[in-house]
Formats: sequence, C-alpha cells, structure tokens
Amino acid sequence: MNKSEKVVCFLSAHLPSSKSKQAGQKIAYNNLFNISREYKVILISFANSDEIRDIDNSLYSLCEEVVIIPINNFYRFLNAMINLLVPWFISFRSSRKVYKKIKEINKKYTKVIFWLEYEQMIQYVKNNKSVHNYWIVVCHDIISQMFERKRENAKGIKKVIFDIEYRRLKKWEKQYLQMVDEVIVLSQKDALLLSDYNVKSVTVGFPQIPDSKDATDLQLSPNPSIIFFGAMNRIENEDAVLWFLEKIYPLIRNELGDIDFTVVGAHPSSKLIAICNKYSNVKVTGFVEDPGVYFQKAWLAVAPLRLGAGIKVKVLESLAQGVPVVATKVGAEGIDASEEEGLYVRDSEEEFARTCINLLSNPINCMSKKIQALYWIKNHYKQKELNSQRIASVIRKGMNILE
Repeated sequence: MNKSEKVVCFLSAHLPSSKSKQAGQKIAYNNLFNISREYKVILISFANSDEIRDIDNSLYSLCEEVVIIPINNFYRFLNAMINLLVPWFISFRSSRKVYKKIKEINKKYTKVIFWLEYEQMIQYVKNNKSVHNYWIVVCHDIISQMFERKRENAKGIKKVIFDIEYRRLKKWEKQYLQMVDEVIVLSQKDALLLSDYNVKSVTVGFPQIPDSKDATDLQLSPNPSIIFFGAMNRIENEDAVLWFLEKIYPLIRNELGDIDFTVVGAHPSSKLIAICNKYSNVKVTGFVEDPGVYFQKAWLAVAPLRLGAGIKVKVLESLAQGVPVVATKVGAEGIDASEEEGLYVRDSEEEFARTCINLLSNPINCMSKKIQALYWIKNHYKQKELNSQRIASVIRKGMNILE
C-alpha cells in the first residue's frame, strides 16, 4: 500500500525499539511501525547513551526523518532546575530542540497528526496546537498514580517529596490532558482514573503482545518452579523480587522445601544478585534472548509488585506463555482475567504464599490453569489489543477532522 502524503509526527519520551529490554519501548515501536506503513512519519525521540550506542537504524527505515534527542542525568538535573514550576518528572523531557522541530513541521505541512508516546510528551501541546493539527497521546501509565504509590511506600523526607510531586503531577495532568484531542490508555482502569479530568476522547487499547503458544505445546516440568519476568533495572521490579524473597518465598520453602525460583530480566543490580546467591535454588539470569525457555519450565509466575502504575505487560506475557500468575493488586491492575483464567490476586504475604503453595502442590490444577490462561489470551485479550486496525481508525478520525 502506498503511503499517504499526510504527515504523522511521532514524539516519544523513550526510543521505540523492537529490540528493547523495556516493554514500553516495544509497545511504542509496534505503534510506530504500524503507523509508518501507512503514513509519512517524522520520528522525534529522546534516547539515553545506551540506546544511542545500540541503535539499529534499520528499524526506522520506513520513517521519513528521524531526530534523536540525547538525554543523561546531567540533562535531567539541568531541566529540573530550569523548570522549577513544572513537575520534575515532566521537565526531564523538556527540549527546545523538540519545540523548534515542531514549529518547522507545522510550517512545512498544512495538516499534521501528532502522535505522542508517554504522558510526559503532552507538554509539547502547549503553544503548538492549532486547527491544522490533531494531537493523540498514548498514556503507558498515569504518572501521578506512580508517585502516589511511591509516597505510600516511602518514609521520612522521601514521603514528603513524593507527596509534593504527586500533587504537582495531578494538577499538571488535569491541565494538559484536556489539551489533547485523543487519549489512548492501555487499560480500563486507567480510563477510569481519567474520568474526572474532562478529557475530550478516551480510547482503551490493550498493548500488543507476542502471539501465545499453542495449548498442545504445554507441559509441566518434573520439578515445580516459579518465575519472575521483567526488566530488573526498574525499581518496582527489584522491590517486588526482594519483597518476595524476604516475606513470601520462605513461607513456600517451609512447606514445600527448596522450590526453584528464577528471576529473568536484564540489568539485575549487584544487591539483588548478592541476595539471590544466598539461596541455592534461586537463579538470576540477566538478559536472555528467549525467555520462552524459562517459561516452559515454570509452573507459575509471580508479580508481587508494590510500586509502579499502568498495565503490567510481564503478567500478560506470562499468561500468553501458558503460565498462571499470582500477583498483587498492583501487579494485576488493568487485567480482567479471573482465577479460573489463571490470574490470582493476593496482597497479603500469607495469602500470596498459600496460593503459590496450592498451585505447586497440585499439578492437575496447575496444568488446567495453564490451558485456561492461553484460552483467555486468545479469545478475550487479543480482541482488545491496540493493533494496526485500531491505530488506523484513531488516525483516520484525526485526518477526517482536519479535512
């Protein structure tokens, strides 16, 4: 299909990449790829030094133009100092170069769709919005909720700082989300969070995940085992694993003995590795090319998250691999699978451990939940994904308004 001459300016707070170890950047790349197959796309993205070093330019061959904005800790600190009235998490992605490029695009093209990946990028709507463009934002999570949870789990001066930032973010979101023409959220839970923000239009589109495996490929390994899957350089993931090891895993071991627990994900800290090394049956893999090998061995996955916000792709990918999941409310939020479909929600340490013990002690029930998890992904979740057809529909709506 020939590209439309109409232009989409794709702005992202993180470099979209199908090769990223971060789920959000893979989601962003899926969106970029689907859009660039149909439209002329100008990509403007922030990227840290590791992303710039490892960039694969072939991933962006369909883009008309690619503009990369380098970012580092000094850049973040400087922006926070310059923009004291702006929530610091938002100011990290402030750039005069981006503002200048947007103005150039608006001068060159009469009709532009601006597609924003991540909530931070809404800051560029102000002073740039006109009747000749249409602004769409994909909120991977609601940032104020992330800081609300940081506040709830912090102590002392940190609690005060996170409380101030939460209140500033809440005010900022209410002001800026009203400026965009279309907000896409990745779960119904996030749509409800925006219900009092007076947003013009909200679309719920679940993140695309790899196709699930076939039920005929499912099997139980001889030894019961547990997996945690996620990027380990994220604070919420490390906190989840440490809490599990300290409070929940010992309860499981007391009843079942040395159950294997594997932590799969890139960039584990030296602190996490040292703690895991205290257990003979706990393994930390670091980055793996194919996590499916570890999912195949696992009887269940755990998502004991206490921090963070937004839908957890790690939980969806576990279910898509035919692995039942025991999660906290934070880990399971936005995912409407039931216990019958392989998702167990437990917040207390004792209940979390007891559910894991029950699954690990009952291979017939565990196998049944594996099958039901696959069924839910294929027959329920996949129908609601933010796929190429739904993306095209949102952009088409904007193009029609600009006609």
